[in-house]
Amino acid sequence: MIKDDNVPRIDSVIDIALSVIRGKWKTLILCKLADHDNMRFSQLLSELEPISARILSKQLGEMEQDKLIKKIDFKEIPAHIEYSISSQGKNLVPALRELADWAMMNKFDQISYEGVSDIRVFWSDEYKGSYEGHDRIS
Repeated sequence: MIKDDNVPRIDSVIDIALSVIRGKWKTLILCKLADHDNMRFSQLLSELEPISARILSKQLGEMEQDKLIKKIDFKEIPAHIEYSISSQGKNLVPALRELADWAMMNKFDQISYEGVSDIRVFWSDEYKGSYEGHDRIS
């Protein structure tokens, strides 16, 4: 087999992809923004409790830098800033859903994540009906 030096190794590409969503809150933030058109900082903060304002701000900044979300500044006083999922972030959602499916099929849904012990919370619109069979409604 001929090795093509222009094609990156698959493990390197996966590491790069995972580094974009690495962090305790990034996938949860993406899920929230995927379910809403726009959200203000205070809305995200209250829906992602117990996240601190400092951590949320840091995560949003990193996600904006990675082009997963868009920050919309309405240039008003008092400040009116909203966040939305970008097209690049929307492209990531199906992969996250597949990862969630994999976790449920492999019984990783029993692991508690900061007080949330049910992965269905993250995909409430996607998972309806029979959870025991791990059937996803597309």
